[in-house]
Amino acid sequence: MIHQRKQLAHQALFKALQVRKERQLELSDPICIYDLVEQFGVEIRFVSIPSMEGVYTKSSRPIIILSSERPQVRQVYNCGHEFGHHVFNHGARIDEFVEKKEMDRVFCPEEFLVECFSGFLLMPQIAVQNAFQVRNWTPNSSTPIQIYTIAGLFGVGYSTLITHMQYSLRILNPSHAQKLSKIHPKQIKRELLGKTTNSNLLVVDQHWRKRPIDIQVEDLILAPPETFCEGNCVREVYSDRNRNIFMGIRQGIGRLVNHHFEWASFVRISKKNYTGWSKYRHLEDPDDE
Repeated sequence: MIHQRKQLAHQALFKALQVRKERQLELSDPICIYDLVEQFGVEIRFVSIPSMEGVYTKSSRPIIILSSERPQVRQVYNCGHEFGHHVFNHGARIDEFVEKKEMDRVFCPEEFLVECFSGFLLMPQIAVQNAFQVRNWTPNSSTPIQIYTIAGLFGVGYSTLITHMQYSLRILNPSHAQKLSKIHPKQIKRELLGKTTNSNLLVVDQHWRKRPIDIQVEDLILAPPETFCEGNCVREVYSDRNRNIFMGIRQGIGRLVNHHFEWASFVRISKKNYTGWSKYRHLEDPDDE
């Protein structure tokens, strides 16, 4: 079983690198999984089905269906998972929401393969190590806030990044991984904001490059001081000498700019729990005018 898992993981890694190479994506860069998948001619649709993780439909017009009810970080990983079924030429798949403990009891090689593929595609080792290096951080002395920040850069969950770094990339020792895992993202958000919030929070800095900042309406962005926003879909809600905090207020595309760091990034906002075709998720809604 262990040998089979290793073989499948190597196969998943090779295919993830191959996919990036085909689209001329640097291994050091984070990606938007939805943009990448659509470049391969696979359409993505969000639907409101709470019990579902994702569906892959194999046809002349391949489609991935994702649940709009799942957390955004889970949607990203699920999209990579379903895309794995596509690139490995599997048949149609329906993946329902199942607790991890239950999933671990039944080993399915194809599901394990595409789960590994999603991790390697979203978080290549070079990209993860580069994200730490440019910030002068190191994995085995990282703080929960640092892990949370880098998880946001890759669009994945806090615990997902910890697990991937420990078991797949082997750049995080077990004792530190265990220490980090004891902290919940809600605690990190409270420490960053000074209050409890149920809103999603992304931490961005001058090293956030190569992909847009993607959020939903009511999500928050914590940015360096002296950052300002352009456009009418993002609004500053707080600022002090250490940070600026922004909120997505309507569907559309805006920009964050910081002249001190000579940095800027597009911000793409979709409706909360957006349903519909992925390619339309950032189009401005005339009803908001």
